Amino acid sequence: ANLKECDSEDVNHRTLLNVIHSDATLILNMGALGGGTLITKKFVSQKNKDMMYITLMEATAQDDSEDKKEATDADADAEQLNDKSEKTYADMLGFSDGRAQRVAEWIRSGKVRVLNIAGPRESERNGVYAQSVKFLNSVLQNFKNGDIPEQSLFCNY
Repeated sequence: ANLKECDSEDVNHRTLLNVIHSDATLILNMGALGGGTLITKKFVSQKNKDMMYITLMEATAQDDSEDKKEATDADADAEQLNDKSEKTYADMLGFSDGRAQRVAEWIRSGKVRVLNIAGPRESERNGVYAQSVKFLNSVLQNFKNGDIPEQSLFCNY
């Protein structure tokens, strides 16, 4: 990948470059749209680029405690996966409403070669980082055997 670091310290300039040098923008947000995320949305509109907006759910106290568990709980996860219920991996992650699948289909469409992923900072929206990671993991689960199109590139300046 030909990534180039931006010399500018101006966050708006870097945001504009992210929009210009991508085919589309995925905005992951919790709460009111504001700050740099709102600026990103404005730049996307000005540059007539594709955009998908996903509203993430606020993390609950139960979610927070579950996020703190260590990855060594694989036995419990395997037991849940082997359960004869209709629960899918996406259900366990909390994104069973089809949003992650729609994002994956959007990426697969061939129109998205370079994807800009935007959203508020963790310092502005407590829990957005963990929810974004969960959501993006759900998106990636829609690609079997690493069949993410080769031309796809996730970038950030």
